[in-house]
Amino acid sequence: MFFYLIIFFSLLNFSSNAKLALVNQPVIDLLAAPAGSPAIYQNIALAPANKNLASCPRLHQALFNETVNILAETAHEAQIKIFNTYFIDHTTKQKNSTYWTLKKNLTPFINLDHNTNLIPAPIDYHKPNHFESNIATLKVPWYCKQTKQTYSAGTRFKIDPKTTLAYCYQGDTNRFIQIKIPKHYLITNKKRSTQKQRKLFIDLIQSWAQSSHHKNIPYTWGGCSMITKFSTNKFKLIQKDSLAYYQLPGHTAQPHAGLDCTGLVLRAAQAAGIPYFCKNSSTLAQALPPITNNEPIEPGDLIWLSGHVIIIANLNGDCFEARGYGDGYGKTQRIHISKLFKDIHDLTQIKTASLTGQPLTRINKKGFSTGKYKIKLLKLLPCPN
Repeated sequence: MFFYLIIFFSLLNFSSNAKLALVNQPVIDLLAAPAGSPAIYQNIALAPANKNLASCPRLHQALFNETVNILAETAHEAQIKIFNTYFIDHTTKQKNSTYWTLKKNLTPFINLDHNTNLIPAPIDYHKPNHFESNIATLKVPWYCKQTKQTYSAGTRFKIDPKTTLAYCYQGDTNRFIQIKIPKHYLITNKKRSTQKQRKLFIDLIQSWAQSSHHKNIPYTWGGCSMITKFSTNKFKLIQKDSLAYYQLPGHTAQPHAGLDCTGLVLRAAQAAGIPYFCKNSSTLAQALPPITNNEPIEPGDLIWLSGHVIIIANLNGDCFEARGYGDGYGKTQRIHISKLFKDIHDLTQIKTASLTGQPLTRINKKGFSTGKYKIKLLKLLPCPN
């Protein structure tokens, strides 16, 4: 009975505009449970060595201008429901999209003086085919001189159709201003064919995976943001009491902006206009259809294995992935399939393994085995007619 009361009140809050709120920071960490103290948010690890929630409570990150629904509040924290992604709860088998964050990260709609029409309508898994024009998405991080903030790639803005200026909320003044974002930083919101969505998806990840001055987007456990690139070849393993976690010199700002494997797929897919909403790898394995024997592999298809997902970049076997520090990488990268699995040289072998259930040996940066895994080839987008 108690469980159903929780569901009832969650739905009640979800339908109440008074509880809707705007994310007012470029990136915010979202936790599975209340931390109990604001100070804990300043000490969340970049990535745990053993994926222990005690050392890394971050499950997801939200970006500036995203809309959330406040479900409950404590003195410093708020339980929220987000709209653009979900995970399948292992216990209830239901879609879940609730997290905790600091209340100061949120501005309730009721405080916005009827200017909520200047906020981009949220991507919403309840409305997968909803489309709104006059919205643009950052395809790379961008620093705004007016607000003195750097916004993550994937951040969405409402655009004035007359001036092409973007609307931006300023928390210190509690008002909206208009800002000029260079067009080459933006993806305009328009209806695209499946093939154009696929190309945009691949092009975006290609630009994110490119090393710039030997710097890359760092791997961040639960990460779903891009602010800047770092030299990721100098990471350290830190042991503190019973916790082991990774540290990246210079990457000290909280929250730790970066991507994990599923965050990479989510941000790129939604920026490309693909109706994709899966937060973690177990959810996407349930939500996406497997490639059948008669279907061709295409760029943008996914290679799934327990706890991880890899994106196929082209038919030559190049792939994209955000891979952890334990395997020697700790970054978003482009890499050939032969460096991911032992004795695998092309995608035909990957398809055979997916169809037959043949386990593949996963290898790390040094070529050593990290275990055997059954894989699945999954379709992110339908095949062209």
